[in-house]
Amino acid sequence: MAVPDTGLQLQTGARARLRELEGELVVATFIYTRCETMCPMLGTRMARIRGKLPESAVGRDVRLLSLSFDPARDTPQRLRAYADRYGADPGHWWVARPRSGLDRVRDKLGVVVLPDGNGGFRHNAAFYLIDRNGRVVAIVDDTKPEEVVRVVEARL
Repeated sequence: MAVPDTGLQLQTGARARLRELEGELVVATFIYTRCETMCPMLGTRMARIRGKLPESAVGRDVRLLSLSFDPARDTPQRLRAYADRYGADPGHWWVARPRSGLDRVRDKLGVVVLPDGNGGFRHNAAFYLIDRNGRVVAIVDDTKPEEVVRVVEARL
């Protein structure tokens, strides 16, 4: 399944588009920065994935993407704080909020986000491997970062 293109705002405040990542393998996940449970674990696991990938591939053949599903509250400052917490260098790991088209991307990937009644969200979590042509080729359980590394290395 192809991931729809959408405009992004990165942790640096810069604008980008998902299609700019075509030609690279992308490991993506969905987060919101106010999360106190699942999203910090996703950040830690993404950092673990980053640390286990071949250094020569990161930022050139492989890019990481943590995409906020709460763009109204996840300002560039909040995205930058999340990025800093997990060592997300924008040269290889984008922490971003969509400028538009979030529902299309979420729906296409089967990401479920429900308000929890306390100002937060309940959501499913996984790592999505997007190939060099912008197509999702694997969805890996969020508790298996080592599997993500194996899947990525097999495609390098």
